[in-house]
Amino acid sequence: MTERSKKLTKYRYLYLGTGIAATLTEMSLLGHPMESMKIIRQATNKSYFQITNSIRTNYGIKGFYRGFYPWGIIQSVKGLPVIYTQTLVKDIVYNNKYSEKTAGIIGGICGGVSQAFFITPLQRLKTE
Repeated sequence: MTERSKKLTKYRYLYLGTGIAATLTEMSLLGHPMESMKIIRQATNKSYFQITNSIRTNYGIKGFYRGFYPWGIIQSVKGLPVIYTQTLVKDIVYNNKYSEKTAGIIGGICGGVSQAFFITPLQRLKTE
């Protein structure tokens, strides 16, 4: 095990807890309402002004948080498969004698692909 891997293993629970808390905080402040409006806009092609008025008149302020529970809560751990995939691939590539930069690029690409499989399906569920 490399020195880098030992350091990541030592602090993995701290990273895990911090990541979940940061994502949940971001989503509960303005992330979820803005993301929901973005998804509704993509699905209906209405303006943001129309979407905001529609949500406010039909559901009130609570309408901006529709779908936050359970899909928003579930999505608060969305980064775990992405970060896990990115870190795992980066370590494998780096241990096969590639540069840190090359390993980072390949790990980032694989992390992005895993995001498409894990996160994208949850996006639409949050607005329903």
